[in-house]
Amino acid sequence: MKRLLTALILIPIVLAIVFKAPLWIFAAVTAVFALLAAFEFLEIAHIFDPGVPILGGMAQAAAIFSLLTVALRAADERIAISSTAAIAVLLLLYPLILLAWQMRLTDFRSAVMSTALTSFVVPYIVLPFACLIMVRSFPSGWFFVLWLFFMVWSGDIFAYYVGKTFGQRLLAPRVSPKKTWEGTIASVVGSALVSWLLCSNVGSIELWLRTSGVLPGDSIFGSVALLKSPPVWIPLVLAVVINVVAQLGDLAESMIKRAANVKDSGSILPGHGGMLDRVDALLFAAPVGMLLFQVTRQFFYSR
Repeated sequence: MKRLLTALILIPIVLAIVFKAPLWIFAAVTAVFALLAAFEFLEIAHIFDPGVPILGGMAQAAAIFSLLTVALRAADERIAISSTAAIAVLLLLYPLILLAWQMRLTDFRSAVMSTALTSFVVPYIVLPFACLIMVRSFPSGWFFVLWLFFMVWSGDIFAYYVGKTFGQRLLAPRVSPKKTWEGTIASVVGSALVSWLLCSNVGSIELWLRTSGVLPGDSIFGSVALLKSPPVWIPLVLAVVINVVAQLGDLAESMIKRAANVKDSGSILPGHGGMLDRVDALLFAAPVGMLLFQVTRQFFYSR
């Protein structure tokens, strides 16, 4: 019951932000979710090595998202360019600065391991959430974010119920003893089905959202009736690829938790565990989705 209530509260909030928020607000809210996930990961990393500087890792993640939000909100192009350049410099210099700082530790092995674990926050959590923000910046980016969410969510739902009811053959018992091949296959099929239904009706969905006032008629999302249904192979192929990498993301987080001997990454979401538990699949799906959407999005625009 807690799991259902949490979902019923969070999903409308997430969708409202996707549809209505300006890009910089979307980036700021996304940063909050990312920082919560980063904190949980750093706490797990601290189990592996007590030398992990949790505050230092959080400061890096917060700085990157702050600069990204400034760049997206800036009216002056020079400010946007400067903020973007500062992000690049921070990404390059932070691991080196952190390694130098960790030399103060008596155990040099811990110094090296803690630096690596802390720096891993960027490729594992910060950059995937940044990719999600980039997807939202596309023309009609609301749809591509919604599509990505639906592919991940539907795959998770199909995997859970089919695996629980019919699952017999374990997929990766050492990593996740409850995941089955039956659930995995159902996840791929369910994600592809939902993707096809969503993309086949994208024009009607957009028109309904605009006429109902959910989407402004003239906004950063583009002109009215911007979207059209793509060739049928596109939503099917993209769904399969994104679903597979999303399931790998789920397994990767399970492996990290199993190695640290923890059940959940946190307890911030009643019935769901931690934030990292909820976004683990998205961490792999967002970067791949961004690349695939970038290549295929021209098939969705009517003009």
